[in-house]
Amino acid sequence: MGNSKLNQLDRIVLQDLSLACHVGVYPRERVDIQPVRMNIELFLDTRKAAKLSCLDFSVDYWCLSQEIKFIMVNAR
Repeated sequence: MGNSKLNQLDRIVLQDLSLACHVGVYPRERVDIQPVRMNIELFLDTRKAAKLSCLDFSVDYWCLSQEIKFIMVNAR
């Protein structure tokens, strides 16, 4: 996506999302659970949510963080 399109979107940041999961390239790296901390940036159009005063058209940060944690912990 080009910068001009990104400039039209709102930026939502999840900072320091921490979890423990299996990570690594090699099998020996994936044996033990390791701590992971990540920062995630979302770019989306929230104008409809603002216009209608309805958060259903935006992002639920808690649900998003839980979905990311679920994927990271359960994906091998």
